[in-house]
Amino acid sequence: MGCEEKKRFKTKKMVEKFIYEFNKDPLIKEKLVSYWCQRHQVWHVSKESNKRPPKWFEILDRLKNIQK
Repeated sequence: MGCEEKKRFKTKKMVEKFIYEFNKDPLIKEKLVSYWCQRHQVWHVSKESNKRPPKWFEILDRLKNIQK
């Protein structure tokens, strides 16, 4: 599923609450994780097994934030 169809969360707190509620269901086989979408400037969720490696601009953003 591309991120065009994925649910969008404005804050990390909102996405973490959604993930917590989803993952506490004992029948869930794969946990959800969150990731920042640079393209849409929102948080998305994905299955843990689908977690993709960070893209180059995400790595640069992290480095920029570390230097602050």
